[in-house]
Amino acid sequence: MSCRSNKAWGPPSYEQKIAIFKHVYYEFCELLWHTEYLILMQAYRKEAGNATTECIALHSVVIYKFFEDGRPRPNGALPTRQQDDVWVSDLECDPYSSPAFSEPEKQIIEKRNKEIAHLTYSRADKDIAGDKKAWQWKLDDFLPPILRRMHHTCEVFANGRLANDINLSENELQLWQGLKSRIEASRFYRSNPIA
Repeated sequence: MSCRSNKAWGPPSYEQKIAIFKHVYYEFCELLWHTEYLILMQAYRKEAGNATTECIALHSVVIYKFFEDGRPRPNGALPTRQQDDVWVSDLECDPYSSPAFSEPEKQIIEKRNKEIAHLTYSRADKDIAGDKKAWQWKLDDFLPPILRRMHHTCEVFANGRLANDINLSENELQLWQGLKSRIEASRFYRSNPIA
């Protein structure tokens, strides 16, 4: 199989769609694992560390982009795929059966992405102002909407409601069901969404 980076981007092949499920599963699991780890660490010491929070933010943005980038725009126009990005619409038979992220949810997720993944003068401004609380994130502000969308997608995958040409084994379907249960156990899944 040739590397996609050496050719024009086109629709993903069947083999690519099947192979990407393990990567989607990995991203979902990593977000949950780091969230659970951070909660445990906070129980033992007040400051859990920047690395875990940054891991949570990174996986959150990857997952958010997976859900949001392929969505039709407010004017109904379909987005243009950037390089070889994977969209939920590649895998689900009805990827828009779940509500889109609200504008406040999008804004807070994009803000966290900007704070973590971009060098900006806003960072310096916060330091100059002596605003130490600016970096104290509340996971409740951006995790619940992502976990709710993950939960929906796990349910879709576990029930085999996949794009036309995709079939997962019984074991793979059970993995998605188990992940759905893990999400339900998260306190962030049960948190109230941003209004």
